[in-house]
Amino acid sequence: MLHRFLQLRHNELIRSSALILFFKVLIAAAGFLISAIITRQLGAEVAGHYFFTLSFIAIVAVFVKQGSEQAVTRFVASANDVKTKSLILKSWLKPVFSMSLAVIAVMVVVLFSLKRELSTQWLYALTYGSVALILVPLYAVINQAHLGQKNYFNFSFSSLSVRLSHVTMLIVMLFTANLGVEMALVSFLLANLVALLFVFVKWEGSFKKDTAQLNSQLVTEMAKTKSSLWIASILTVLSIQMVPFILGNLGQLSEVSYFAVSYQLTMMVGFIVMSVSHAISPDFSNSFSQKDFVGLQQSFLKARKLMIISCGPIVIGLIVAAELLLSFFGDGFESATPVLRVLLLGKLVNLAVGPAGQLLVMSGNEKTYKNNVSIGFAVLVSIGVVSTYRWGAIGGAWAITISMLVSNLLSFLQVKKYFNSVV
Repeated sequence: MLHRFLQLRHNELIRSSALILFFKVLIAAAGFLISAIITRQLGAEVAGHYFFTLSFIAIVAVFVKQGSEQAVTRFVASANDVKTKSLILKSWLKPVFSMSLAVIAVMVVVLFSLKRELSTQWLYALTYGSVALILVPLYAVINQAHLGQKNYFNFSFSSLSVRLSHVTMLIVMLFTANLGVEMALVSFLLANLVALLFVFVKWEGSFKKDTAQLNSQLVTEMAKTKSSLWIASILTVLSIQMVPFILGNLGQLSEVSYFAVSYQLTMMVGFIVMSVSHAISPDFSNSFSQKDFVGLQQSFLKARKLMIISCGPIVIGLIVAAELLLSFFGDGFESATPVLRVLLLGKLVNLAVGPAGQLLVMSGNEKTYKNNVSIGFAVLVSIGVVSTYRWGAIGGAWAITISMLVSNLLSFLQVKKYFNSVV
């Protein structure tokens, strides 16, 4: 037993996953506290404005990022030197920054034209949401480059800094001023600014202007990757945000809060899955670029096994304690218990499949991954719109779970097709 434990200590995947997971547990705890503060202070109805604005930011930000996150990780991981890694990062930052400015300009025009129709609360919320469309995408791209460099500490700590800064500012506001939707969003913006500054300063490379250029073959490959991952990223975020967006437009802001809180609780499992996926991504990219299919097989099987062993008991615990956990968010949130349990079924699918989608992306099969996500999204739209309108958050939860089952199983089957020896 001791010998086996010592072997595990030297396993890079387990060490890096454990480091990322450690931070993600802290991130989840901080996120739990943030949601609890906001829902208890504002109530489910008013807090719905806050969660709806975050959904708006997430949906628009994915257009701004242009599929850059996973692509940056893949290409930075396979680059041979720091200079090339920095050139790759800068080549993605430029279009992201330009797109953010363009989107903000459009938002300013739209908000100015609708200022008489919108309430003051909604006007402020969407204004702050527009500002976030610079901070959030730039931070996300640079942070994914840290992951590509295997700077797991910087990658994880920066995400934690967002939550810790947010919690700190919310607590300060509770004692110094009346905490409302506007101030909650201001704290969200400032927290993302802190994280952006951190990843910028800690990048192991240069952001200075350089006359060096990437070779044309790499630029072409990056362009092809960009289009597929951009579409896949848009559909993934729309899949997550479609339900709260529909509920918000129906005026069911309490249901928005119930769904948002339930989804956040499922991230206690999602964080472990993402920790393993993040840790294994650079290895997938390196193994594939070197045509090391044995290493690819070992990495995939280790990651899948680690996901199942570490997450299975947590899923069962969350299902059993769902009502108790939801009660911490205030009166009425216990009614979201069925929503939480249905969403947890989707997480079980993720565990069974393993990081199949991530393997497709990191091995240059992003077009196949995009097709799988597209089919899942089509399933979600075909049943999700009706089920959410008819049954609210629980209908939307079932639609998301079914679509997740379809897209993840397709990714797993495609991995078997392209890399038969892997699974």
